[in-house]
Amino acid sequence: MESKRKEWLEKSLEILEKKMTSRGTDLVALELEMEKRKTLFNSLKKSHQGPPISKQSIAGQYHVVGSHADNNFKGYEGLLSLSYEKHQIRATWQIENEELHCGYGMIFSNVLCLNFSYEVKEAVFHGIVAYEFLSENTISGIWTEQIIDSLGVEFGRKLSRFDQHSDSFQNTTVNETLK
Repeated sequence: MESKRKEWLEKSLEILEKKMTSRGTDLVALELEMEKRKTLFNSLKKSHQGPPISKQSIAGQYHVVGSHADNNFKGYEGLLSLSYEKHQIRATWQIENEELHCGYGMIFSNVLCLNFSYEVKEAVFHGIVAYEFLSENTISGIWTEQIIDSLGVEFGRKLSRFDQHSDSFQNTTVNETLK
């Protein structure tokens, strides 16, 4: 588990560093996110087992960073909101404060599997993602969708109540989006 957590930190920092070279990027927010991820990594117990995950414990918002073959040089960031409703995990992603993806899924062991869909120019696209919980507050995922021939990666940090009110991300809740 320690090697997966180390990879989570290294890949997260790599994507955030690439984003720092983009024009119009809020460097202070990215540097703060990098520090939060380093602090979280340093605070994790050196456990070889994954954390006990429940449908209720994963509910909340996560700051995510990721990349795929089409944007590997730039990467992306966004907000993932998870809730448990009617025997399903509901998910909403707000990517780069532009794209809205919605989905649902289930937990198996400490892996969350979700399908998702989103609309671009009146066309609907579908994909799947699998997140492994490396701790109660960190997720490492791989994803694919029908329009991409390769796998993407995504790394998330669960936001604290303080983060949810202070981060500059648009706070779209799952319930509001899925109504």
